[in-house]
Amino acid sequence: MHDDRPPAARQARRDRLTEAAARARPRRPPGYVAPEKVPNLRLSTIEAERYAVGVLVREALSGVRPEQLPGGASGQFEDELTHAGYSAEAAAHAALPLADDPARRP
Repeated sequence: MHDDRPPAARQARRDRLTEAAARARPRRPPGYVAPEKVPNLRLSTIEAERYAVGVLVREALSGVRPEQLPGGASGQFEDELTHAGYSAEAAAHAALPLADDPARRP
């Protein structure tokens, strides 16, 4: 297929398409993204959504803004809650959605 438009018009169209593609990319703050989604943000699973809910619970209970945790988020959150005065049982339960293994998230 031949494009008879001048080079500037073709470039302008490519620029518009690039901008549209950039807007269409999922934009999620890194701290809300489950570890298994980091390589592929388009991956959508119920376990990944549970992780995001766990991050929201962490933020609500501890006042800590989410950051990308490389692993061990569940244990770190459990420790934070225990130090904040929550019972060990409540802390362990609240931290479950942040488990590294998606199969362990309730």
